[in-house]
Amino acid sequence: MSKPKIISRIIIEILGTPKEHVEKTSEDIIKKLEERPNTKLQTSKTFEAIQTEDKLWSTFCEVELETED
Repeated sequence: MSKPKIISRIIIEILGTPKEHVEKTSEDIIKKLEERPNTKLQTSKTFEAIQTEDKLWSTFCEVELETED
């Protein structure tokens, strides 16, 4: 009997400066999720970084993962 799969939908927000660092960190997090054993990245969508009133940069990713545990 196979284990049931767990589907998770998560939002990851990143806030910082400079813009390039925020975007690179977002990419790195998605790559790390893809490399996790027993985890299948179903979908991911990363939104363009925008500057906040505090002069920081903000972006977020919508991710759907399938895991066994």
